[in-house]
Amino acid sequence: MIWRGLTTGAALYITGDGAALKTPYGSWPGYLSFQEKDFDRAGEKAWGVGAKYDFGDGSLLPFRIPGLTVLLRYATGTDAKNPGPTHGALPRVHEGDLDITWNIPWVKGLQFRFRNAYVEDGGKDVVKAFRLILNYEIPLL
Repeated sequence: MIWRGLTTGAALYITGDGAALKTPYGSWPGYLSFQEKDFDRAGEKAWGVGAKYDFGDGSLLPFRIPGLTVLLRYATGTDAKNPGPTHGALPRVHEGDLDITWNIPWVKGLQFRFRNAYVEDGGKDVVKAFRLILNYEIPLL
């Protein structure tokens, strides 16, 4: 759903018991492919929600910042099984992501990006992942 610069959505996936989804030529292109987890394990039932705001095109706030977008999303996966002969239960997984992208309007092709993920996967600690990314598209033609 899109409204005045705000985009929201939800997804639900159920993976069969036989095996996790296979992607031999790259990453899985699903809506629940997050920064750290893909929510595609054998037998997994997963759902997620997200919201993105475009500060350049949006009109919900009284100010604009061209090229800036912020994405917040959360997903959880349950009932995953080891696809091997034991079919043992795998832990519930939760992930929350924050993704801030700024396409600098006055320098064509320059982008700053901050990505942040928090993952709880049955371990003792919550996994925290932070990424700072600088992209620049070099015009070849």
